[in-house]
Amino acid sequence: METLSLSEPPGPSSAISERQVDALAARYKNAYSTSRLVIGLGTFLQVMSVLAGVVVAGGVWLNFSSSHSAGVPPEYQTVVWGGVGIGVLIAAQGYVFGEFIKTAGQVLMAGLDTAVNTSTLLTNGRKVEILGL
Repeated sequence: METLSLSEPPGPSSAISERQVDALAARYKNAYSTSRLVIGLGTFLQVMSVLAGVVVAGGVWLNFSSSHSAGVPPEYQTVVWGGVGIGVLIAAQGYVFGEFIKTAGQVLMAGLDTAVNTSTLLTNGRKVEILGL
């Protein structure tokens, strides 16, 4: 197996075929797609959690306000505020968990950025193509 010299300028080595460089570029592009998918999943979870929390809290609140005019006893107010609290808790937990998922995608993308930018097998033009700049 031939090793690369440290004095060689960055770019494809003569020992690496263009087909191998294409395969490497495809692997990086697929990994970037995966990181964008993970980030999108986290965003989706955040949006859905906030919507679910609003539906729960709003549903309990609207149910209370519509039946309050009919003479709901004050002791039921605790139940209403508990329901609103659960809705807020659903929204907050889902939002935070979605942020954790998005962070995992961002970490993956940062690692890929480092791998692409420090690769001696890729030309600068190929790096720009992979990074989508």
